[in-house]
Amino acid sequence: MTRTVHVGRPQVAVRQGYEAVREAQQAALDAVKPGATADEVDRMARKLLQKNNLSKFFSHSTGHGLGLEIHEAPKIAAH
Repeated sequence: MTRTVHVGRPQVAVRQGYEAVREAQQAALDAVKPGATADEVDRMARKLLQKNNLSKFFSHSTGHGLGLEIHEAPKIAAH
């Protein structure tokens, strides 16, 4: 799980970016339900970031499994 910390009062653009990422994360979490595919979950996050003109900065996957290894299946990413 990644956390973000800002020391001092963040600029408006920084706050807007943070909120956009938070909304994208929540959209992906809301999409997790029985029968949903990893691609659908990833698409919901990317859709919100695209709406906020931030998709060009999202080069990572939305998520992945965690077990004995750090990066395990399933991979939640664009296909």
